[in-house]
Amino acid sequence: MGDITHRALEVLSQVDRIAAEDTRTTARLLARYGIKTPMLRHEKHNESASAEGLVALLVAGESIALVSDAGTPAVSDPGARVVNAARARGVEILTVPGPSALTAAFSISGFPLPLVFHGFVPKKVAARRSLFAGLSTGTHAFYCPGRDLKTALTPLGNREVFVARELTKIHEESLKGEAVEVGGLLESSDSLK
Repeated sequence: MGDITHRALEVLSQVDRIAAEDTRTTARLLARYGIKTPMLRHEKHNESASAEGLVALLVAGESIALVSDAGTPAVSDPGARVVNAARARGVEILTVPGPSALTAAFSISGFPLPLVFHGFVPKKVAARRSLFAGLSTGTHAFYCPGRDLKTALTPLGNREVFVARELTKIHEESLKGEAVEVGGLLESSDSLK
């Protein structure tokens, strides 16, 4: 809640509609700041159909802000389809920079550029091992659900890793060290978010 910018709040209060990944999550944010802009749902499972509807509204002259639950639209969250569809129809796309787990974590990791972001770690163990085995040297970033984190670290062995979770929240934590060491520290954790 506290990471939102003044500019983002201004945009959310001025647009005709807000397309939200989860309207319940966005409703809490809007309520906190007294914003009454109507919302539409735009999530991964309805992204294709939703993109068509949103673009039709944009072409008709409405303004729409696209928001995701806890990140940045189109960065491992829904958004790329609607952005591409709108751009193809000549609709101007503007960005409102905001919170990003990727850049927040990278800024405190101590790892050097260049940074390669891969999105979410593959769910299947074989795909994960194959991806990790083919990584070039350098800094590689992944999103990973807490329930998969321990098993995702295992194939990395003694590679240096940085794990950050719950960034800018009350239970923020970050760990850096060899993957096996960090995995061991996580073994004793009571909850992985």
